[in-house]
Amino acid sequence: MLMAVSEKAVLDGVRRELLALATPGKKAAEERFFKEKVNFLGCTYVDINRIVDRCSTSLKREGWTYDQVLALAERLMRNGVYEETAVGLGLVAKRAADFRRSDFATFERWLNSYITNWAHTDTIGPHIVGEMLGMHPELASRVFKWTKSKNRWARRAAAVSYVIHGKRGRFHPQIFRTAEAMYADDDEMVQKGVGWMLKTTSQSDERAVVAFLQKHKRRMPRLVLRYASEKLTPANRKLVMER
Repeated sequence: MLMAVSEKAVLDGVRRELLALATPGKKAAEERFFKEKVNFLGCTYVDINRIVDRCSTSLKREGWTYDQVLALAERLMRNGVYEETAVGLGLVAKRAADFRRSDFATFERWLNSYITNWAHTDTIGPHIVGEMLGMHPELASRVFKWTKSKNRWARRAAAVSYVIHGKRGRFHPQIFRTAEAMYADDDEMVQKGVGWMLKTTSQSDERAVVAFLQKHKRRMPRLVLRYASEKLTPANRKLVMER
């Protein structure tokens, strides 16, 4: 399909808008907040989300196909600019209804090629990979392989891809299997991801999460226990945190 507005025009427009909204103060604040080195322009999350919403609406109105949006998103991610990657991931998440099973390989490649921080992991995990899992549950076996990845963000994604499903009472066997495989991971960001996954799961099955934590708590890092128990009743939180 011929695009009424070219990919280059959209890319240039997004980049101009981000630069116009960026501030040195926001850039400095983000650099202090992230432990890993990230290439920030200095835009707020609100600004980024507004650009995603406007751009997504415009692309649909202009008749862009899903594949054209995927190509645009990857172009945005290639520069390694935090805000551009966030816009690219956001545009893809907006098209979740169009996801195909074959796209999993593309999203896995993006995870290993372009994702370099926890914030982008926490977009591609729940809102892209997680959506794929909802449509194609058999992909859970491929996501589980990430628990052994050398890439810390792939390991975190193996957990956070389930945070929405856990809250909704889905995939609990896969969630506990994933937690068991990674709760002792040496990486703090992976531990936090596991804890977050268990925390949301406790909102739909507190008893099962408490039982899991009780079983493993003597070997489980306190960071995981603390994150996982945040939504528990006071009595269960006390039970879990006591060693």
